[in-house]
Amino acid sequence: MYEGFPYLHMQVSKDNEFLAMPDWYRDVEYTKEQHRGYPFKEDLFSPGYFEMDIEKGESLIFSAGTLPVKPNGLKAKYTRETQKRIPRNTLLNNLLNSAEQFIQRRGQRIKLLAGYHWYHERLRDTLVALPGLMAYQANRSHYLDILEHVIDQVKKIYIAESELGLRPNTQNVDVPLWVFYSIQEIEQMIPEMDICQTYGEAWWKLSSITCA
Repeated sequence: MYEGFPYLHMQVSKDNEFLAMPDWYRDVEYTKEQHRGYPFKEDLFSPGYFEMDIEKGESLIFSAGTLPVKPNGLKAKYTRETQKRIPRNTLLNNLLNSAEQFIQRRGQRIKLLAGYHWYHERLRDTLVALPGLMAYQANRSHYLDILEHVIDQVKKIYIAESELGLRPNTQNVDVPLWVFYSIQEIEQMIPEMDICQTYGEAWWKLSSITCA
């Protein structure tokens, strides 16, 4: 279809007939992209459609990718993938799914993205969002992992600058306060954890900066 692009393999989990009806939809507009000042028009290609008989209540699995798969294994693969995900059947589960979009796993580290797709990881935004995004996650250790990394970064920036007699960026002057808030939230989520023993040193050093 496009020079240099791989083939697109489209498959269905049931015997079917593909009817080739190639057509182009010209000048499709994306108003959000236009408002953002980005290119907002493109042409979309439709190669055709699949035709098959299905029973009432029957489910089909459609697969599209650069590599072919075995159609008779699509349902089992789909089931395995859905079992890894939170079902979108309640308000809470929908909120958890939305939160998952901002949780990024890179190797052994977990981080929060400040926003798609313009921002990556930012200290203040991570701390503001951390309690709300992570409080109801099944794995509470993710909260602690993210907070530990953030505190390390805060130490390197704020405490190091303070010891050198420098003043932190005024745009993010409240970052230590958000650290305190995130630590306090642990008491609600993990009441058995001794937060004084775990975060006492960081709390004291950041308190001295805040008071100064």
